[in-house]
Amino acid sequence: MKCDNIFISLEEASQLENTSYHNILMRIQRKPEKYNIKKETSLQGGKDRTLISVASLSEKAQTLYKKKIKV
Repeated sequence: MKCDNIFISLEEASQLENTSYHNILMRIQRKPEKYNIKKETSLQGGKDRTLISVASLSEKAQTLYKKKIKV
């Protein structure tokens, strides 16, 4: 299964990477060209939600994601 067009929240990405939300956010800020991200506006207002492509994550995290969606 291709993960190029699948986007997940930073919270879910941090769980798959087994690291903190802040750590994922700092990685994106340090090397934004390495990560495929997009912003999603909230219908109720407030801050935009940042989503990250599964393909931008490590191989281990991608494998965990694939196992998670198969269940």
